[in-house]
Amino acid sequence: MTNPRAETLELEKEKLWVTDAELIRRVGVPEKTMRSMLPALESKMGFPPKVALFGGRRYWPAVVDYFDHYYGFRAAGRSVSSHGISRGHQPSGSAGRKGA
Repeated sequence: MTNPRAETLELEKEKLWVTDAELIRRVGVPEKTMRSMLPALESKMGFPPKVALFGGRRYWPAVVDYFDHYYGFRAAGRSVSSHGISRGHQPSGSAGRKGA
C-alpha cells in the first residue's frame, strides 16, 4: 500500500464510507496484520461489514463505535457516533451486522 499525499489524507478524514485501505491507514495497524484480521473480525466478532450499496465500503462511524465498544468506552446499544447515528443502525437494503 502506498502512502497518499498529505492533501489526500486530509480529504479522507471527512469520508463516512471507507475502503479497507483507508480503514487500515486510519486505524494505524500494519497493513499485513489488519488485512489478515478483517475477515475474522467481520464474520466472527460483529465488525461492521462492507456495504455493496456504497461500493463495498465500510461505514467509518460504525468502525469507530465497534472499537469504542470493544474496549469499554461505550455501552452496547447506547452509544451514538459523532454523526448522531445510533450503534447498529443500518441503511435500508443493507446486510445486518452479525453479532450486534
